[in-house]
Amino acid sequence: YIAKLSKRVKAVVSLRTQCFAGVSECSYELWYIRSHLQQIGIGASVALPYSYNLLTGVTSASPPPRLTQLFILLARGENSIRIPIVVVINDHVAKLLMFGALPALGVSIGRIALRPFSNLHKAKAYQRARSLFVKEVASARRKAEIEMLALNSVVSKKRAAEEVVNGGGLVIVKAIYGVLHPSVAVLPPITSVVETLTSPLSATMPPPGTEFSQAPPISDGFALTHDVTDALQNLVHASSLVLAEGSKDSLPGFYNIDPATTEKRFISVTYLFKRKVHRVEVEATEPLTLPMEEHIDRTVA
Repeated sequence: YIAKLSKRVKAVVSLRTQCFAGVSECSYELWYIRSHLQQIGIGASVALPYSYNLLTGVTSASPPPRLTQLFILLARGENSIRIPIVVVINDHVAKLLMFGALPALGVSIGRIALRPFSNLHKAKAYQRARSLFVKEVASARRKAEIEMLALNSVVSKKRAAEEVVNGGGLVIVKAIYGVLHPSVAVLPPITSVVETLTSPLSATMPPPGTEFSQAPPISDGFALTHDVTDALQNLVHASSLVLAEGSKDSLPGFYNIDPATTEKRFISVTYLFKRKVHRVEVEATEPLTLPMEEHIDRTVA
């Protein structure tokens, strides 16, 4: 069970059962999110032995929780480690932690059971809301594309200037803006927004004698991401890029990509600095500064 306590703090409660080993482990973790790559935290775990042994079929007196372990948590990307700092053999502390997890476990099981129905309902509601903004979003997208066409020569010169900087300047390789991590599955549009807006009504109608199942339906969706590679390169000055905190929709090449919902938007950037590959992803309203050493992709030789 994961609870987001604030923008940078989350709590995790987990229960792991080992039936044949005759023990369950309940873990509690509190994480501080320093960046999308780095997290630190503290945690505790309790081992709870069973009174019934599945292998022997023997029932014994209910043994007390064996230990409570405290540890420091470190994570980078998808990798994490635990560093034990103390082990407390205390039945009362272990029982308190164990039974304190039961409400959270019940809520977690309920959410898992209802999630498919809730997500489908939410996806349909999002699709209906977005269908009301198709023309507005398509117009804003076209405006952003025209802005970048007008700046095409300027962007090309800036990129070329950064590439010849001694040691390698700041070159934006790929930048994507939008709803990169939808909270629910996005119901895919059937035809593109451009086709819907530019084709006459007669073009969308099936020819006489066509079965209903073969008729091309009308789209009610639109793209939730937008390539802003050139838009960010345009904002690079002297091998540096700084975006202030707040909405980025008014920047050249950006636009309000999803006015219909409250889905979080992100900016994902892959860039070169000193000819090293860097990657970063932040929420669209957060400040963004390039380059930074913590963005270096260590997996690339």
